[in-house]
Order: sequence, then structure tokens, then C-alpha cells
Amino acid sequence: YASEEAVGQTTRLFKSDSHGPAFYQNLWQTVLSGQVWHGEMINRRKDGSLYIEEQTITPVRNGQGEIANFIAVKQDVTSRKQADDLLRRQLEELAVLNAAAMTAAAATNVEALIEATIQMIGERLYPADSLGVGLVDEAANQFKIHCFYQGEHRKLTAPLNRGTIGKVLATGRSLRISRVSREADTGLLPSSLSRLVVPLKLGERVIGVLGTDSFQENAFGEADERLLVTISGQLAVAIEKVRLYQDAIRVAERRAVVYRAAQEISASLDLEQVYAAIHRAVAQLMAGEDVMIALLDESRHEIECVYLVERGRRLPPTKHPADRGFSGRIIATGKPTRVDDAELEMNDIDEPNYGLGKARSLVAVPLPLKGQVIGVLAAQSHQARAYTDDDQEMLELLAYHAATAIGNARLFSEVQRLAVIDSLTGIYNRRQFFTLAAREFERSRRYHEPLSAIMLDIDHFKRVNDTYGHAAGDQVLRVIAVECCGRMREADLLARYGGEEFAILMPVTDRQSALAGAERLRHHIARLSIQSDSELLTITISIGVATLDETCKDVETLVNRADHALYAAKRAGRNQLKAYEPLA
Repeated sequence: YASEEAVGQTTRLFKSDSHGPAFYQNLWQTVLSGQVWHGEMINRRKDGSLYIEEQTITPVRNGQGEIANFIAVKQDVTSRKQADDLLRRQLEELAVLNAAAMTAAAATNVEALIEATIQMIGERLYPADSLGVGLVDEAANQFKIHCFYQGEHRKLTAPLNRGTIGKVLATGRSLRISRVSREADTGLLPSSLSRLVVPLKLGERVIGVLGTDSFQENAFGEADERLLVTISGQLAVAIEKVRLYQDAIRVAERRAVVYRAAQEISASLDLEQVYAAIHRAVAQLMAGEDVMIALLDESRHEIECVYLVERGRRLPPTKHPADRGFSGRIIATGKPTRVDDAELEMNDIDEPNYGLGKARSLVAVPLPLKGQVIGVLAAQSHQARAYTDDDQEMLELLAYHAATAIGNARLFSEVQRLAVIDSLTGIYNRRQFFTLAAREFERSRRYHEPLSAIMLDIDHFKRVNDTYGHAAGDQVLRVIAVECCGRMREADLLARYGGEEFAILMPVTDRQSALAGAERLRHHIARLSIQSDSELLTITISIGVATLDETCKDVETLVNRADHALYAAKRAGRNQLKAYEPLA
């Protein structure tokens, strides 16, 4: 105001209504009691703008000692107060930046890091506003928001390409809005009027945003933008550090699972136990409803799914040609396969019925052993995009141990088989024959069922070896074994008894049936032509038959009786059949 405008006016001319009645009551009580009042007052200029005055009001007394007037000394301190406020704000900002850096350095969890950062910034810098950090979730194709809202925390999700957030994510640049349009955008607060959003960037890659909404228009300036850009830079680096830390922990934990699984898998030499241990390890490492173990049978050029579990149910083994399906391709190339969505990628898999089943996604890796691929290990899910690169890496690591365990179990099984199988003919040896025959003998005695034993010997076998060589003799033994197997029932037992002798045990077979069967076998063998290296050979056999009766105390006795009958046939001229007859 000009001096002529102010002279004669009361101080109410400058009243800004920034102070309540209690403020003025205290002022007047002080000066009317004869004391000096000193303080700051916000007044209004003629143009309506506010300014801050530092005032000292002193009461003036007349000759009678009464307070008659007041002298006020005023100084406009607006600039100084603004500078002080700015300094305090900057100091607070520096303190927040330092605290944010310390929080980031100590963080080991992304959720906790974001919550602590939002809480700190919101309470100390923007207590009346809404503050949010959002991260891109590429797998779900959405934006996950951690929202600080007037002391409360909320978690929201939003589309990646929507509104202000979508623009910042797309451009990688900050966006400051003085007046938010309700139609064009949706903020974190339903009645927010202005907004500032800055990107969380790692180099040129935008991983999220840091933003704040305010109830006031034009609430954010360049200083606010610079501050949030600085904080967002710190936060983005911290988030990436925590993610790398969590990834390292997760990899270490998964490797520990593989290590424990390798110990469990290698602890057994039973194939079924090995398969089950592999399944348990896969279930711990990754998601999926189905697990498959397929092994290559090179002799038959087939792949057998020896272990297949679908939605917790064990399915019977299946076989398919070795050049079909994804398992055939993996065995042929030695390279893993990952299918994210079978409905979209089915054309890349030959004959999906050969291994894929109803799965939408799968990860399958070779089972490597001594430079060869012996099969395939696969995890399958009925959900699309269920597996990652890390899943494939872990499955390959597990497959290395699994292949070794399977190889050891198969070798042990083969050793056990060779312990009971005659290596030349592929049928039971004498030891295993008596082990199994003793069980049948006891069963037949318990249930009063007939049981017969047959002993057969190749006539003049030494002459074959001497004339045509031992290779021809071996071929004759193999042919006799094959022909006997082809004319036996599944319940019958056949073994190479020793040299050129064979033993057959026939459960639930009486004397007449055993004699008839033995005679058919003798006639069949006599009509055979066996190819040797130099010419075709014809062979005859002699056979002895014995049947269980009440005088037969054990299976050895039964076999010995058949052996006695065999030698009776040989003494009678060979190429004939004799039944055991007890001595009179």
C-alpha cells in the first residue's frame, strides 16, 4: 500500500486470515500487560499475495503510566523464510537419499525394499500425497503397484499400456502433470489433481516407475522431478541387486536340491526306486503335473517310456519307434527341447502322441552317459509357458546324475540277470532253475496239483563239436533253447542243466500230458535243419520224463528221476522218449 493509503488504517488492513483467534488473543494479552511481543506474522499485500513479517510490538505509556500507544517494528522476512524452508527441504531430501541408499544396501528382498522406501519418502517428503512404486511383470503382462496412501499400503495391478504409467514405460521419460484429466487417466487417489511419474531405469531398460499424486494443482516442480529421478535411480539399482541376490539364492537352493537328489538317486540300484527318486527331485525343482523317463532300446530301435506319471497317476509303459516324437529328436541330436505352448508349436513336434500327451508345455533333456544319450527326462505341464531357462538348466544338471544312476541300476540288473541266466542260450541256468522249481514243487504239494519234469539231451553232441567245431555246437544249443521256448507254456520253466542237457518243469501237468508234449518236441527237433558255417545239420534228442507222486520228497528227487529216464532212453538207442518207472 502507498503511505497515504495506510495512514489512519488499523492493522486489520493487512490481515491474511492465516492466523486463528488464539494467535491474536495471545498477542494482545502480551502487549496490554506491558510486555513486548516478538514473533512472525503472515500478512496480505494489496495485490492479495502473502508475505511474512518479523514484528516487535512495544507498548507506550503516558504520563500517568497507562498504555496509550504501541510502536511496531516490522521486517519483511519472506525471502529469508523461503530460503530457510528450501534449505530445510534440501537437508531433508539429502537425509532421505542417504537413508534410501542405506536401505538399498541392506535389502535382500524386493518387497521389503519397496515398502521401506515408499514409507520413508512418503512420510518425510510427501506426507499428504499418494506415493507409488510399480514394477513391470513381463510374465503376466501387467504392472504391479506398491502404493503408499496417507499412511496405508495397498497393492494394485494395472495394464502396461494404460494412462500416464503406460506413457512413461513406453518412452522412458518423466511426466509431470499439473492437472489430471479423469477421463484420460486414472491415478492412485480417486481425487488427485496433479501427478509426477518418473521411470525406474537400468541403462535404457525400464523396469518400473516411481510416481506421486497430489490433491493440489501444480503440486510438483522441477525440484521434485529431480529428486524423484535421483531416488528412482538408486531404487532401480537396488531392486536389480536384490533380484540378482535372490536369483543366486534360488539357484543355490535348487542346486542343493539336485545335490541331495543325486545322493538319493545313487543310493539305490533298483530301477523303480531310482525312477521314483528322479520324480521327487523334478517335483521339488519345478512345476508340472507330469514326469516322463524314456529309455532307448538300441537292439529294437525303440524308445520305451519306462516311467510316466500324469497328474499323479502312474501310467503303463509305452513304446514307439526311436525316430518319432520329441524324445526321438532329443536322443538323435543330444539337444534339449522346451515347448512353451504345444497348441502353437505342435507343428514342430513329429507325432505328438509319441510322448507329449495332453501337456501344454514341457521341458525335456537328454540323459547322457559315457558320451551316449541313453534316454530322455521330461517335465510336462498342462499350463502354457510353465518353464524357464533356469528350469531347463536345472533339469539338465539332474539328468546327468539320473543317467549315471540309471546306468548303474541297469548294469546291476544285468549282472543279476547273468547270475541266473545261461550266457550262451539266454535261458535260466541250473542254479536258478532249482530255486524256481523248488517253489513250484512246494506249491504243487500244497494244492495237490500234478507236476512233471523233463530232461533232454542232444544225441551225439560231441560228434558235432569234433566235426563242425565248437561254434556249430554253440549254434545248436541256441537253436534247441529257442525251439523249446517256442513250444512251452508261460508257466513252464526251461533251463540249461549242463553241457548239452536241458531241464523243463511243467506245473499242473500229469504224466500223460507231459509224455505227449515231450514227444511232440522230440519230433519237432528231429525235423529241424540247423545252419552251421559249412552246411545244414540235423539233430535228435533223447528225453526222460518223471511225474510227482507221494514217494517224491523234493524237487531234486523229481529231476533225478527224469534224468534216470533220460539215460534209459539213451541206452535204448537215443532219439526216443522214456518215462521214469520205479523199481519193482
